[in-house]
Amino acid sequence: MLPCRHIYSGEKLGKYTVGESFVGDLREIEREELSEQLNSEDGDVRLKAAADIKSMLVLLNAFMKADLPFHREVRRLRIILRMKNLYSGAIDEKDGRNRVQQFLRRWLNNLYPDLSREEKAAIADAGSHICEGRGPNGEEKGETGRRECIAFDPSP
Repeated sequence: MLPCRHIYSGEKLGKYTVGESFVGDLREIEREELSEQLNSEDGDVRLKAAADIKSMLVLLNAFMKADLPFHREVRRLRIILRMKNLYSGAIDEKDGRNRVQQFLRRWLNNLYPDLSREEKAAIADAGSHICEGRGPNGEEKGETGRRECIAFDPSP
């Protein structure tokens, strides 16, 4: 709970029932209003604001640990974005290819040990497309040296 540790230090918040509208309430509230609630003189107002934030964090953590198709797609897109950033942040194309290949070989399994074989293959394919100067889905973005992009074996 790094960003909210000053709001909620880990001790029990007290008795508070989360209402059905707490997600909508958090979306609609302005930052200044939330700050006022968290610093309110009324303990119940502070408790409700802190409990809403804690409940949202619990829901987000549960969502991130769930193995749903949507979650897998979000994870795949985040990995592809990371590879694109590695490639585009390089000095030249060769350095970019090396960075993507190093990520696929060394870091992918360590950072995402629960990837299935199919997910690893799809990510490796996207990495190859990025190395070839195409997008992760194969759309052309310009011709670069395909020979230098080494195929990644997704098996552990």
